[in-house]
Amino acid sequence: MRKFIRRIYDKLTLRDKISILNVMIILTTLLVLGYFSSDISSEIITEKTEKSAVRELELIQGTMWSSITAALMRRSKTMQAFSRNIGICFPM
Repeated sequence: MRKFIRRIYDKLTLRDKISILNVMIILTTLLVLGYFSSDISSEIITEKTEKSAVRELELIQGTMWSSITAALMRRSKTMQAFSRNIGICFPM
């Protein structure tokens, strides 16, 4: 196998060797960039997932607070109406 590769290598010109070297450099660069980009993209996905989880939590809290506020407002209106009615029935 080594002899076969050596025979092919000896038949290559300098231009061919440089071309092969350039292709190897490009492939290595793409491999390294692919590794780092997948690492970065997974980090971005994790960050986006965390942000969306925080947004969902804020949305739930906002909904909870708005429903509590609405219930308190309804209750206060009911209490105001009730106290008015009591005031009408039992003037002080």
